[in-house]
Amino acid sequence: MVADDVTTSGFYGNDPMKYIHAILVLSLLSSAALAAEIHVSVNGNNDNDGSINKPLKTISAAAGMAKPGDVITVHAGVYRETVAPPRGGTSAEKPIVYQAAPGEKVEIKGSEVVKNWAKVQGDVWKATVPIPSSAVSIPTAI
Repeated sequence: MVADDVTTSGFYGNDPMKYIHAILVLSLLSSAALAAEIHVSVNGNNDNDGSINKPLKTISAAAGMAKPGDVITVHAGVYRETVAPPRGGTSAEKPIVYQAAPGEKVEIKGSEVVKNWAKVQGDVWKATVPIPSSAVSIPTAI
């Protein structure tokens, strides 16, 4: 056997398309293996790693961790937060996917629960609502 015979009579024989096909399959499998699934639960903790056993508490924390190709799975509950993802996917093939866990009801609300209502008179009630620091902008001098 001559050394040149090894390159043309290997596992894929003389068909270079089989070799190219194998490389494409391996590259697809390796990119899928790099994608992560990040879990969020109302009982989670944002110091967790986002795994199924150690979910994050907020969708925003998961969005901060997610990279193109990742999937964020949100478990049952009410999430009262503003979600502003810092990045998106890189293509239709590598989006960042946000999904409810199968069979679970997820509610995302931009509202806050207002407590400590006080009756003023008749049908008039009042409550003090704090303004979150993220909603305050202080103008700078010109």
